[in-house]
Amino acid sequence: MPTQGPAVLAPPEAVFEKEDTTVVYTISSLPRPTKVKTGKRNDNYVVLEEGLAEGQRVALRDPTLKLEKLGGEVEREKPAEGPERGVQKGRPRGVRRGQRR
Repeated sequence: MPTQGPAVLAPPEAVFEKEDTTVVYTISSLPRPTKVKTGKRNDNYVVLEEGLAEGQRVALRDPTLKLEKLGGEVEREKPAEGPERGVQKGRPRGVRRGQRR
């Protein structure tokens, strides 16, 4: 019987079906789809028999979908309280005391 090397495991949330192909999105500078062959699975892990090397990082959500489609909320920047950024108290540059613009 052939011996099998150490298995590469991934959480099920990291494995996606795209156009009849099973992929994970590997992360380097940008997420990239990587075709994989899956083996046994349970609620916690999927065995990746081919396509992923030990130590490679994978995305836990589909980066091609917008967060709103996944049921999440996008945090919007709140306006800063107090003076707006870049606005300073005092005279404008180049204006002397008592001088009008």
